[in-house]
Amino acid sequence: MDLTVNYRVNQKWSLYANVYNLLGFRAPLDYATYGGYLCNSSWTQKGVVLRSFQFGMNVTL
Repeated sequence: MDLTVNYRVNQKWSLYANVYNLLGFRAPLDYATYGGYLCNSSWTQKGVVLRSFQFGMNVTL
């Protein structure tokens, strides 16, 4: 589950914040497709960052 928040300050400026993997789930290790197409092995390793954040500002010129 991801969370995205957008706030429009005025016609030109807007702020945003994203939280990816809000609940901190880890992908299960599937030995049949390990390293296969669309498999990111780092999702199943110990110590991997479970949650990531992104903050920013958009400007329309």
